[in-house]
Amino acid sequence: MGGWDAARLRAVGRTGLTVAIAIVFGLVAHLAGIPGGLVMGGALGVSAVAVAGFKAEVADPARDVIFAMTGLIMGASVSPDSLELAGRWPISLALLLLELAVVVVVGGFALRRLFGFDWATAVLSLFPGNLALVAAVSATGLGNTGAIFVIQSVRVLFLAVLIPLVALGFAGDASRILVGPDASLQTLALISAISIAAGIAGERLRIPVGSLLVPMILVAAARVTGLFQGEVPEVLMILVLGAIGAVIGARFSSLNRDDLRGNLVPALVGTALILAAAMPFIAVDVLFTGFPFGQIWLAFAPGAIEGMGALGVALGFDPAFIAVHHVVRLIALTVAMPFVVRMLRGRT
Repeated sequence: MGGWDAARLRAVGRTGLTVAIAIVFGLVAHLAGIPGGLVMGGALGVSAVAVAGFKAEVADPARDVIFAMTGLIMGASVSPDSLELAGRWPISLALLLLELAVVVVVGGFALRRLFGFDWATAVLSLFPGNLALVAAVSATGLGNTGAIFVIQSVRVLFLAVLIPLVALGFAGDASRILVGPDASLQTLALISAISIAAGIAGERLRIPVGSLLVPMILVAAARVTGLFQGEVPEVLMILVLGAIGAVIGARFSSLNRDDLRGNLVPALVGTALILAAAMPFIAVDVLFTGFPFGQIWLAFAPGAIEGMGALGVALGFDPAFIAVHHVVRLIALTVAMPFVVRMLRGRT
């Protein structure tokens, strides 16, 4: 029992230190004027110390609380005009599904030809979403698990860094940041408690990314109906967005250094291939829907929903639009996985 308590205390200590590192690095990037710097700086800082040897960690209970608070912030950033514009979403979602098919097929073929990967490693490395499912499939004997995990993790970090930098050229899109008086402490405490409880319930019910989505939906509904008024204080935004950077960066603690060195170039090339394949679909989406380029890019970007959603809030884009696209992507890829596995086993 004592050993278990000691292990839990070490996990709590590492989690607290990891989040603190992320917030400090995130603040530095934020004060430097980089859009989305809280998430980007936090992710980079934690990744750097993890690669250097620090065992960065965000324990599951802490991660669920961070996700729930991210859902709160995303929900509080939803405005009534989101529903008015939802009629254009089906066009964007259809383009997203087409883009996913092209990314997996073209990207997988390119990785196989350029780096000599087997089909399973090439395709699963670029499967853009649900890393837990991809890892579970790979653990059954499909592909090189180490290479797949490195390429997937580097992609998520790379997108968290690249998107804010590119957003410097699209700052005019970020026009949805709400300005007004902060919510009262009593209101904020109540909505936070509800969000965390809802997030835990969503996770227990096995809703995809339920610890984030359920609080977001509840808070968005409260916002649209007028039950939740006032804005999220800046200090809470800093803490939560920095903590999301910790979740992204902590993945690098579990990477094997040899795997990381051996697969860093394929990871960067694979990410570039995904983005290049997505660009024509994003351009068509902008043309037909009129949504801002940055918003569509965040929705199409094959990163983690919590990271892309948090960046959407930080950059002033519609978090509901971004979240819906990432949920549809997760569902589509989960449904497609059995067919992909059957195809890969046939080729193997």
